[in-house]
Amino acid sequence: MNDNSLHQATLAVAAGVLLAFVATASGCSRNGERGGSIPSAETVAAQVRTCMTQHGLATARELNRKHGRLRRISSCDWPPPAWAHADGFHVITIDYADGPGESEASGHTDAWRVRSSCRRLRVTVSYGSQGFSETFTPFEATPGQLLSARGQGFGSEEAALRRSLGFYPGSDELVVLSNSKHLPEDVACVR
Repeated sequence: MNDNSLHQATLAVAAGVLLAFVATASGCSRNGERGGSIPSAETVAAQVRTCMTQHGLATARELNRKHGRLRRISSCDWPPPAWAHADGFHVITIDYADGPGESEASGHTDAWRVRSSCRRLRVTVSYGSQGFSETFTPFEATPGQLLSARGQGFGSEEAALRRSLGFYPGSDELVVLSNSKHLPEDVACVR
């Protein structure tokens, strides 16, 4: 290695160290969470337990159902992701409304109003009919979208479907149109 390439390698290493220092000092981490250092397992466990106690959770992630329908997903994470409260607590809610479809065959008779502060969500949907059931491959979505239970958009039909909704979706809402044979099994924020 000549002196010039040794000098370039030294500069590259110094630049990498400086970049890592700046990222840590500015509160960034490698996984997009608040804070700059990776906490110990003991710290993570203690913070999650504290969050669970403060919010009345029996486990770090709880899926609450009412009449068989998923209604609320509460979770405690540490370090707190960007979408969570400072203590790591986060809630995703699902409300159900009538969809614009006139028959079950349309696949649009139900509307799931998924609310969250996440920028991106992973949705898992199940299907059940006449003794047959299936869980679909999860899909990712963002608030503001209008999708089918399989995570597909509606193309040229979307504007008419939006106008036919009996509600105005908020900017923090993902709306999924389905029928009574589809149910959300899980919704989670994507890091």
